[in-house]
Amino acid sequence: MEDKNKTLRNVVYYFGWAMVGLYIVFGLILAFTNILVEVIPNNRIIIGVAIVLYGIFRLYFTMRLKRAKEKANDIN
Repeated sequence: MEDKNKTLRNVVYYFGWAMVGLYIVFGLILAFTNILVEVIPNNRIIIGVAIVLYGIFRLYFTMRLKRAKEKANDIN
C-alpha cells in the first residue's frame, strides 16, 4: 500500500511541474505570438501575462512543497 501512495505522490508531484511549464509556455505563446489570434483576438497580452503569473505562482508553491518534503525526509 505504501508503494501505491508513494507512486501516486510522485505522479502528482511531476504533474505539478509539468503544469507549471505548460502555463508559462502557453502564456508566453499567447502574449507574444499570433497563434490562436482567431480564437482570442482582444487582450491577448493581458491574458498571456495573467497565465504566466499563475504559472509562476504555481512554481513557487511547487518549490515550497519540494522543500517541505526534503525537510520531512531530513527529520526522519
